[in-house]
Amino acid sequence: MKRFSILLGILFCIICAFSQDNGSTLEEGTFEDNRKVGLWKVYYPNGKLKSEITYKGSRPFGPYTLYYENGEIEEQGSWERTKNTGNFKRFHENGKVAQEFSFTETGKRTGEQKYYYENGNLRLKGTWQEGMETGEMREYYENGDLMAVKHFNNGEMDKEKFESYAPKTPQ
Repeated sequence: MKRFSILLGILFCIICAFSQDNGSTLEEGTFEDNRKVGLWKVYYPNGKLKSEITYKGSRPFGPYTLYYENGEIEEQGSWERTKNTGNFKRFHENGKVAQEFSFTETGKRTGEQKYYYENGNLRLKGTWQEGMETGEMREYYENGDLMAVKHFNNGEMDKEKFESYAPKTPQ
């Protein structure tokens, strides 16, 4: 009975840790029926965390976080069937937000999208619907001055409503 329990445990659920020659772990997580499931962690060669990705049937499914080698978060989001879904954020290496937007259940961008410079100032703000730009989009210089205003309809820019501005202060 004891051997059966051990064998059954090995066949259905194996916790793995893949290592380098120097003994540091490169990847760790759980297999069920030879497929990745649950949270998997991947490490840089220096031992720092590189990613935390949730799997279902060996495919990313659910929340994930990617990290820069300096330990700062690079990207956070959620996957479903190899596509981003829900809220998404990407960060600059200094830890400040670089991009923030949302995806539909089918992986298309939707709602308000924002992009930022490394200094934290807004770079671009607009709205997407079913993966296409729609409505007004505003672009800014790194110092925060308005650079341009564009108008979109189903991904097509209305060239007649394009407005461009020179920076008010030197760049």
